[in-house]
Amino acid sequence: MRQTPAELENERERRRTYLDKLIVWHPGSETEGAGPRTLPRTLLSEVHTRAPILDVIREKCLENV
Repeated sequence: MRQTPAELENERERRRTYLDKLIVWHPGSETEGAGPRTLPRTLLSEVHTRAPILDVIREKCLENV
């Protein structure tokens, strides 16, 4: 089932709450994504819920608008 723009924005907001756990900050303000193999499976399943691939692509496209 395709998500509405409002639902996509709600999903993005939900994921933003996890940013501090998913981003590694280095001295000098450089950042990198945390390695998925080092993160607990429970955290990964909370952040990335299952969704149809077209919804995921659409969400990524709207992210840059």
